[in-house]
Amino acid sequence: MNFFEKLFKRKPKLTWIQAVQDLKNIGNVDLNRFISACEIIDKLADDTKIPELYELLNHHEFVVREAASIPLARLEGSKLLPFLFDALIRGEDDGHDNDSLVATITDLLELHKKESVDILMEIFNNGSNELRVCAAWGFGFVVPEITADFLLECFIKEKSKEVQSTLAGSLSSFKSNQKIIEELIKNIEDYNEQVRVSVILTLGQIGDKNIIPKLKELLEITTTDDTRFITESMITRLEKL
Repeated sequence: MNFFEKLFKRKPKLTWIQAVQDLKNIGNVDLNRFISACEIIDKLADDTKIPELYELLNHHEFVVREAASIPLARLEGSKLLPFLFDALIRGEDDGHDNDSLVATITDLLELHKKESVDILMEIFNNGSNELRVCAAWGFGFVVPEITADFLLECFIKEKSKEVQSTLAGSLSSFKSNQKIIEELIKNIEDYNEQVRVSVILTLGQIGDKNIIPKLKELLEITTTDDTRFITESMITRLEKL
């Protein structure tokens, strides 16, 4: 028996109450007990446990929020999106990559596309700039429940460069759409580098080799390292297709 087998064999068997308490007091819990607590709340979560899960989703430690998000997303569906986005923003503000939380959100969006659209629209139209970025990102996972024309119009009219750059990324969900390609090319020299880089990445992901000459033109005039690196990478990618 190797080290990890011994480690996981010693995982304690916890009740729901013990698991919740361990997660709330994560600073005093070892790895085995934390893993067991995560497994228990995922296994035993039902409608009666929803209030406690929401409390955990608001915990100050990102790993606790991520652990609570999995069963809560299963129980609450798309109406949990605003709370998941809040948790995502908190994690990013604290410098975390949020891998598990991102996976939970994308799984939820793809499983509940139709139900998620109205919630994303409400957040996009009325939320804070940070939440609008989340909604713009979420749009890319609910295609075809939203159309290319809708998303393109949002991109064209958007005033926030942070939101616009995220919308550009979501446009990559529509492959071989000439209207999208033409509009993105118009923005390939946007004064905001975040938008420029996102547009270039999206054009590369769309995979239209006809844009290679335009990218090479951009490469000749660009003065920033990030734009140059992304442009070179996308040219290489497209030339290999």
